[in-house]
Amino acid sequence: MSQTDSNFKADKKIKKHLEMTEEIYRLVKKHDRWMRIQKAWTLAKVLLVVAIIVSAWIYLPPLVRDFLEWAKKLVPLKFTA
Repeated sequence: MSQTDSNFKADKKIKKHLEMTEEIYRLVKKHDRWMRIQKAWTLAKVLLVVAIIVSAWIYLPPLVRDFLEWAKKLVPLKFTA
């Protein structure tokens, strides 16, 4: 085996290795992007749930109070002790 033959084989292996490394890099980059999108979507869902809970905590008590007053007028109940 001559020196040029082994150099040629080494060059081929290095090129193949470089191509595989670039492909792995592209895949990892896509995966990283997808993971960032998923984290952002999870954060958006959590914020939406928190916003709904906070708005319900603020707005529901007066509505429930008004509904209970209306229900009491509709069906008067007298409790005697």
